[in-house]
Amino acid sequence: AKAESVVPGYLREVHKFHHFDYDLPEEDCLLLRHIFPNPCDLWGFYGGGEVTRWFCEHADTLGTYQYRYLHAWLRWLRAEVPHPGEEHWVLKNPNHSFHLAALRREFPDADVVVTHRDPARAVASWAAMMLRVHITGLSDDCAPLDLAQYGRAILGHFVAASEALVRGCQQDDRIHHISFATLVADPIACIQSLYGRLGRPFTPAYRQRLERYLHQHARHKHGKAAYSLEDVGLSPALVQDQMQTYLSYFGSYL
Repeated sequence: AKAESVVPGYLREVHKFHHFDYDLPEEDCLLLRHIFPNPCDLWGFYGGGEVTRWFCEHADTLGTYQYRYLHAWLRWLRAEVPHPGEEHWVLKNPNHSFHLAALRREFPDADVVVTHRDPARAVASWAAMMLRVHITGLSDDCAPLDLAQYGRAILGHFVAASEALVRGCQQDDRIHHISFATLVADPIACIQSLYGRLGRPFTPAYRQRLERYLHQHARHKHGKAAYSLEDVGLSPALVQDQMQTYLSYFGSYL
């Protein structure tokens, strides 16, 4: 309600990119914000300056404290909010890319699943979504937002995250990779294949739960988001050039 009062239609637009509600799964970055800002906020607000450079230099140390904190939360939730029949946590946070070594130290038995998407589409989508999220923090006294500068900052975030991901994924057989396009085309088949690799049971009851969820939360249920690189002063050629390390290492998953 507060967001709607600041920017009319705010939630309607954000939900096209990322639907959230009080009783739906949400990213664990919301818990981690209690001890350090979300990296995407740093890039969005500070544009890859000294604050974000400092973050990259100290990412492993920051990750160590973040995952200790997250682990404490998970232990508390397991004790206070039991879920009979649930054997493991499923966490989701794109910012794990920065801290894979720290994550593995705190959760050595965890399986990590990385979803890969065409960087040009991913950068454009992320920039558009974060622009809508961040605009609520701008007062009338702020100078007009330089969209081209904002676009460069978001691309800088992707470059830093993808290069950290490449470093973190080397020689780790508990990190698994899937294609975003494959996941979207046939979610149930993709998840069933992944569960086979993880050695986890994929039961008829679980399939029914997936089917029910997909029916209730169909893609574009809240409207189809419109976005392009050109909206934030970027181009496919520039993104491809800046993301060469990622493309060279993970191009086969796109």
